[in-house]
Amino acid sequence: MIMIAVSLLGCASHTPKPDTTAAALDLAGEPGLEVRWWVVDDRDRAVGRSLRDLEAGPTPLDAAMRERLRRAGLRVIEVDADDLAALPAGWRTLGAVQEHHFRMTPDWSEIVLGPRLPGGSRADTGEEAVELGAGAFRLAARCWSEPGKSLADAPRTRIELVPEYVPTARASVLSPAGPTRFAALRAAWSCAEPTAVLLVGEDPSVDWSSQPEPPEPEAPEPAVEDEEESGEAPPFWPDLTAGGEVPGPTPARVPTIGEAMLATRPSEGRPGGLRIVVAVIVRPPETWSLLGR
Repeated sequence: MIMIAVSLLGCASHTPKPDTTAAALDLAGEPGLEVRWWVVDDRDRAVGRSLRDLEAGPTPLDAAMRERLRRAGLRVIEVDADDLAALPAGWRTLGAVQEHHFRMTPDWSEIVLGPRLPGGSRADTGEEAVELGAGAFRLAARCWSEPGKSLADAPRTRIELVPEYVPTARASVLSPAGPTRFAALRAAWSCAEPTAVLLVGEDPSVDWSSQPEPPEPEAPEPAVEDEEESGEAPPFWPDLTAGGEVPGPTPARVPTIGEAMLATRPSEGRPGGLRIVVAVIVRPPETWSLLGR
């Protein structure tokens, strides 16, 4: 099923890939992390419209961290885990939902790997644009159980998520090039009940609350009269004598980390392009012991 989703994006360079290490096991129903992701053709901006009301709601993160992630192109939205199955009903998903489970461990595990980027690429962290060598962004996670505040309280799960950049090749055998961790964007929270959040890569300037509904199909345009019949030639160049800016190429905007990891770049006529919507579900244990068993 993983390979089916990869092939849906053509060259597969735009498809985040789930972790295939021993940490990702068939642990359905067990305490730990459950990760789901959908490949969505979002040219009609259905994802933003479906999430705009939920975006205004609270999340496990504090407001400052949520805003920091938003500036880096990562929208974090809390949802009811029971509603996840119905949420993509209005999206144009490509292929089946991907689902993977991760056991509790204080070690970092890769849960999503973004498209490969060529050397010389740049990405916006929300504070600055950074130069990148050849590699890919990924989302790493870890979680572990903690005791409740009292013996009567349920145990809690501590979850941490952080974006990293992984170089394509090692610098050398003696000095391997490890991932660059963007520690300022590390999101963390604790929960005693199952908690689900969505992660969406999006341009920080895009306001989902003002996303228009898709337009109705347009009627065929009437035939244009010939210039000789109308007596007026259609304008070719805009009137520059009245002032205003001279038309010219618009400098390309540097994509944010979230967009580089979870979305394809928009192209002419494709405002939303393809995107990956990731759901992270935290499932706390029913009991806690000092030995973690």
